[in-house]
Formats: sequence, structure tokens, C-alpha cells
Amino acid sequence: MENSEDLDQVLKDLDLIEQRVNQKRDKRGKQEMKKGDKKREDIKEWLESKLPKIQVFGVGGAGNNTVTNLNGKHERVETIAVNTDAHQLLSSNADELLLLGKDLCNGHGAGNRPEIGEKAAKESTDDLKAKLNEGDLIFLTCGLGGGTGTGATPYIAEIANRMDKTVVSVCTLPFAKEGKTKMRNAEWGLKRILEFSDTKIIVPNENLLNVAPNAGIMQAFQLVDDILVKAITGISDLITDTNSVINVDYEDVRKTLSSGGTCLIGIGEIPSGTKDKGRALIKDAIENPLLRTSPESAKNALLNIYGGNSLSLREATDIVGSISELIGEEKEIIWGLTVREEFSDVLRAVVMLSGIRPKFINGEGKVELSTIYSLEEMREESPFDKIPRI
Repeated sequence: MENSEDLDQVLKDLDLIEQRVNQKRDKRGKQEMKKGDKKREDIKEWLESKLPKIQVFGVGGAGNNTVTNLNGKHERVETIAVNTDAHQLLSSNADELLLLGKDLCNGHGAGNRPEIGEKAAKESTDDLKAKLNEGDLIFLTCGLGGGTGTGATPYIAEIANRMDKTVVSVCTLPFAKEGKTKMRNAEWGLKRILEFSDTKIIVPNENLLNVAPNAGIMQAFQLVDDILVKAITGISDLITDTNSVINVDYEDVRKTLSSGGTCLIGIGEIPSGTKDKGRALIKDAIENPLLRTSPESAKNALLNIYGGNSLSLREATDIVGSISELIGEEKEIIWGLTVREEFSDVLRAVVMLSGIRPKFINGEGKVELSTIYSLEEMREESPFDKIPRI
């Protein structure tokens, strides 16, 4: 009897020991999991800190309007409104406001004189350098033809270029009927912007008259702003997406943007059941009558495809093949693929074509805006024309 009781006690003791061992093992496992989770979070936090920072400088009146429309739409994008006109600057909605040439312009603007805009920017060199130092990918947006945008933007591009930043300039050109003075100013500024920008997106305002002649003024200019919004959205998605099946990273983006010439950045989206998906998706992404570029002249392309689990490898490569058919098989194409459940019913593509030869560059490599405007459109009417001849 006693032996039986002793055996029961031994078994109980063994059960108790096993429970304590399991408890210690579980506790140690949880601690190790916590350590693993912490390391994961530390790596994630470190990775977040290493993501390239995108800045958008809206220079002058048109640039201020653009960053106001853009502000708050992208979490990882900082907007900076830059102007020589203090009143106009205060009406801008941006993450930061930067008044140029306080001593030179006294907050009253550059008076449509690009040389004053440039001098004002030079006066504020330290402020510009400090701000640019915080970014990696710099978008400069302005309307060419006036004073601040035309004069200051090339100088800001030069500073950023010398700081080894990637510079994308998005500029609008004047309407033909704004006259020869504005057109000459625009040529003056564009020549300098071309020199210091990695790539350019140039939008002739004249194209608005063909695309939306009867649209309201604000609605029409919103179409121009959408080009910049799509460009920033596309690039931001490319460099911050960490769940890609085939990855495109920032160095790929930087390499593509550094091809010179002008750039076309578009976002296409079609239903996943669309026939001939490749052609339809690429066409939706790159067709933009406001730009009127020649995409087939691009030196290289960067493409990221977004689809659901049903997207086949053949369909993905067909989309890539459509880009190859467009720009030529000898051109470099960098592509990525992201699969998400949210794209089960649609296909999306971010397309970046760079190194496109712009129509306003003549055979000698010089800026010549008359190539995209007829001479009659650029003709300035003289007040004497209204007086009948005797």
C-alpha cells in the first residue's frame, strides 16, 4: 500500500516538474518572440528612415497654386511654396513657405522680370540649401514666362544638382497670345532648367485650348496639376512599396530619371477582364494630349504592374512586351510586379518613359519654342494696328 502511494506521489511530482518545465519553455519562447518582434520593428523603423524623401517646390504664382492643390495628398511628400510675393505666398497651402529676396523685393514680387527672380533666389541661397538638404528626390514646378518662376527655378535646380539631388522639373509654357516677351522669358528660363535637371516634364498651356477649350479656368489648370500629381503618385508608389513580387527600387527610379531629355510618367488602370491587356493598359497610362510627346523616342522605361492573384505571368510579360514594342527592343526596360487582393478586379500600371527628345529642341540642340507655336499665334498686336490707315 505504501509503495503504491509512493508511486502516485512520484508521478504527481513528475507531472508538476513537467508543467514547470513547459511553463518556463513557453515563457522563454514568448520572450524570444518578443525579441524577434522587436528586431522586426527595429528593422522596419530603420528601413522607413532610409526611404528617399520627396520634396515638391512650387516656385512663383503657378507653382504655388500647384503645391496648394497637391498638399496633403501624399503622406511621404513635403510641399514647399516659394515666392518673392509675400501676399501670394501667404495664400498658399503648403508644408512650408519660403520668401525669396526679402531685401531685394521687399515682398512685392519680381515684376515679371526673370533676372530679378534669379537675384532674389541667390539672396536666399542659404535658406534654399538648408531646405534642399532635407530631400533626396526634388520636384520643381513653375510656370515659365514671368519673373519668379522663370528666374528662381533654374537657380534652385542648379543648387540641387550640385548637392547631388535627383531633380525633376515640371514646367508650363505660356499661351501663344501672351506675347513674345513672355515667350522669350520662357525660353530663357527653360534653357537653364534643362541644364540642371535630371529630367523635365514640359506642358505647353496652349494644348489646353485643344483639350478643354470650354472648361472653366480652374478646371482647365487642374488638368495640368494632375500631370504632376500622377508623376509623384507613381514614383512614390514605386519607391515605398515593400510587398513587390518583382521589386523596383529607388536606384532604378533614379537611373531612369537621369536619362536626360523629357519624361512621361503616367498611371493606367483597366478592368482585369479587358482583352489585349498589355496594349490597353499601356495606352491608358501614356496617352496625354496635354504633353504631346513622342514616347517611341524614349531611351528607357520603368514599369510597375499591380494586379490580383489571378494575374498570370504571361499577362504580366505581355504588358512589358507592349512597352518594348513602343520604344524598341534595344531600349532598357526595368519592371516590377506587385500582387494585392485590392487589384483582383483591375489592373494598374505606373509607366515612366525618360530620355524623350522634346519637340522644342532644334537640330542644333537649342531651345526653340517657335517649333510648337505658329508664328501667327506668337505675333503681338500693335496698338497702331487698330488705327485706320490714311
